[in-house]
Amino acid sequence: MASIRKRGERWQVRITVGSQSVSKSFSTKVDAQKWARQQQVDLERGAVPLPPQESITLAQLLGRYIDEVLPLKRGYQQEFYILRCWEKRTLGRMYLHDIKPTDVAKARDLRLKEVSVGSVRRELDAISSVFTYAVKEWGLCFSNPVQQIRKPPHGKARERRVELDEVTRIIAASKAPDFAAIVWLGHVLYTRCPRNPDSC
Repeated sequence: MASIRKRGERWQVRITVGSQSVSKSFSTKVDAQKWARQQQVDLERGAVPLPPQESITLAQLLGRYIDEVLPLKRGYQQEFYILRCWEKRTLGRMYLHDIKPTDVAKARDLRLKEVSVGSVRRELDAISSVFTYAVKEWGLCFSNPVQQIRKPPHGKARERRVELDEVTRIIAASKAPDFAAIVWLGHVLYTRCPRNPDSC
């Protein structure tokens, strides 16, 4: 049985025979329909062996993404470290077709006990990009489970005033003309009206 769905800008075909399935994505619906018809005929004849997509683990997907996609992105090093960490976790040993939003939510909650909210959000963003790519470009998934869970809220912005001795050191370190007057003026305005200096 074949199913054709549009995922983002691409058309994804999935053909199921018994307990196995094969899928592929295309840029046009016409190409997707042609491939589906041909695959259906070949599969019925037994001419095309179905690839064991169900045996692909998240760690294997991450490895492929790190090798083929990540080098082309900006911020390679930070994302590389994050994805390598995902490989070593329990989720990394799970097969793609077994991973549900509840599994990702569980991993999220465990990480919130270990690192900051900001770190968890960055980790979820990184692995979400991998799932999205696997859906749109490789046809290895039908959905992104990360998009179906709640991300932890942003932490409260830190509010800190510059101390008087810090102002003095900043001025001493600068040789720009009129810099001292500008800094002192800003410091005075902020001290009097920290929320809205323009109202002073």
